Amino acid sequence: MAPRSACAHLVHAEEAPEPAHWEVADIVRLYGDSYRQQYPVSPAQQQVLEALVACRTAQLGGHEERCRQCGFTRYAYNSCRNRHCPKCQRSIYRSL
Repeated sequence: MAPRSACAHLVHAEEAPEPAHWEVADIVRLYGDSYRQQYPVSPAQQQVLEALVACRTAQLGGHEERCRQCGFTRYAYNSCRNRHCPKCQRSIYRSL
C-alpha cells in the first residue's frame, strides 16, 4: 500500500510563522475611540479603521473549509479586503 501524502492543512500549519502578539486591529480596538476624540478623522479614514477591526472576525461572516483527504474541518472568517489592512496584504504576499 502506497503511503498517503500529508494533508495540505497539516503541511501549511507546520510552515506557518507564529502569530504576532499584537495586531493593528487590537490597537485600534483599544485606542481608536480616544484617538478619534483627540484627532479629526475623515470618513474615509473611519471606514479603514472599521475594516481593520472587522477583518477576519464573525462580523464579516465566514465559511467552512474541509480537507478532502482526511475530513478535517475548520471555520475561516472572511477578510475585509481593504488595501490598508495588514492581514489582507500579508496573505497577498504569501501567495506570490
